[in-house]
Amino acid sequence: MEKLLEVRNLKVSYHTYAGEVQAVRGADFHLLKGETLALVGESGSGKTAAAKAIMRLVEKPNGEIKERSEIMFDGQDILKMRKEQVRRLRGGEIGMIFQDSAASLNPTMKVGDQIAESLMIHRGLKRKDAFRKACEALDKVHISDSEVMAGRYPHEFSGGMRQRVMIAMAAASSPKIIIADEPTTALDPTIQAEVLGLLRELQQSTGAAMILITHDLRIAEAAADRVHIMYAGKIVEKADKAELFRNPLHPYTKALLNSVPRTDSERKSRLPDIPGAPPELTRDFEGCAFANRCGSCMPVCLSRKPELLDVGSGHEATCWLMDGRGGAKRDNGK
Repeated sequence: MEKLLEVRNLKVSYHTYAGEVQAVRGADFHLLKGETLALVGESGSGKTAAAKAIMRLVEKPNGEIKERSEIMFDGQDILKMRKEQVRRLRGGEIGMIFQDSAASLNPTMKVGDQIAESLMIHRGLKRKDAFRKACEALDKVHISDSEVMAGRYPHEFSGGMRQRVMIAMAAASSPKIIIADEPTTALDPTIQAEVLGLLRELQQSTGAAMILITHDLRIAEAAADRVHIMYAGKIVEKADKAELFRNPLHPYTKALLNSVPRTDSERKSRLPDIPGAPPELTRDFEGCAFANRCGSCMPVCLSRKPELLDVGSGHEATCWLMDGRGGAKRDNGK
C-alpha cells in the first residue's frame, strides 16, 4: 500500500527556563493511505509534539524542529514548504482535531461561521456555499437541526458536542490526513465510543488516513490498524494492532498493557502500576530511557542505547532483551 506520509529522523525541542526539552528524539514512522496509526504513550512521551511538527505548529523561539528532520507528504517535505503552502496544507490537506475543544474553538464566533471560514480559505467557496457545506458537515457528525446549531456559540454546546464540531471542522475540507490528538479525553465512555464511531464513519466516507494520538491502549485497540508506542521522545515498539496486543515485546508496552483494567479480573485486585517517573527530557541518556523503571534492567541497558530490531512481520522494538546478537555479553567484554 502507498505511503501517504513518511517521517524521518524527527527531532523536536522546546526551549524553557529549565533548559532544552528534547521532546522528540529521532522518530521514524509512516502512514499508509486510508489506515489509522495510533501513537500511544504517557503524557510527555512526544506524541503530540510529533503531530504538531507535521502541522508545522512548532515555531521558534519557543520550539524548534531540528535540522535533518524530514516530513514527506505527497512527495514534498513539509518542513521545506513556504508559509503559503503550509497555510493551504493546514485544514486543507491535513486536518487536526485538538485535545481541548473548548480552547480550540473561537468563543466569539458561531460554530457554523468557523467551519465556513475554513472552507472559504481552503476550498475557495463563497460565504453562502461555505455555510451550506458547514451545515452538511454538522449533519455528518450527527448534530441534528444543523442550521440552528450552526448559529450557536461554542459555550452553548456540551463537551461531547464541541468535539463533534471539531471533527466536522477537521473533515469538512475532505483532507487526506486527519490527526486526532486525544479526541476522547475528558469524555465519558459512552461519548468516547460515539466519537470513535464518528471518526470511523468519516474515514470510510472520505478515504482519509488518520493519526490517532492517545495515552489509552483501549482506544488504540478499538480504532487503530497499526500501533506505535512512544516513550521519552522515541518510538520503542511498532506493530500491527493484533500482533502488538498478542505479543508485546518492550517492557514498557507490557507495563502499559498490564495497567489496563480488565473485565475478567477480580473486583478487588489492584492494578499494577509502572514504578518511578519518566526521565527528565532536558538531558541525554547513555542507555535505555526506560532502564530505571524496568524490572528486567541489565547493565547494558544503563550504558548503551538499544537499536530498533525487526523480529518479523513488521514488528519492531528497542530492547536489549530481544537482541539476539548478545548485547549484554558485548557489554561485559566477552
